[in-house]
Amino acid sequence: MNSIMKKTLLILGIALSQPVFACKFIQTSLESKINLHEVVFIGKVLKDANNMNGQTNEVGKIIVEKNIKGVKEKQIYLLNSHPSSCGLGFQKEQVWLIIGSIKDNTIFSSAPDGSYIINSKEDMQNTLIEINKVIKK
Repeated sequence: MNSIMKKTLLILGIALSQPVFACKFIQTSLESKINLHEVVFIGKVLKDANNMNGQTNEVGKIIVEKNIKGVKEKQIYLLNSHPSSCGLGFQKEQVWLIIGSIKDNTIFSSAPDGSYIINSKEDMQNTLIEINKVIKK
């Protein structure tokens, strides 16, 4: 075996020995996500929580900036993403549209629930426009 083939096999062996995570789910409309979940709000993350690798179960904190459904504005909740490959990573100061469930003052959400980060004022405006379309129906 030549050295190039040995190196290729070594790299391939290392790559295949690492855990791989993938999140796969069926996309549904924002309307159905809002209707199916008990909490929907825009909030600012106060404490990090990273549950994207399926192995950790960190609990963060989030303050509600705009209630759409199921929570109180300006209230602080614990924030937990289901620890799975579809988990979410929340970082302090980020603003999120959270769609999920609540139990014992803890909000639970994941990628299939429809939660997403709001990166800019334009994202915020577009998010509010889409939510208002759903609410007015």
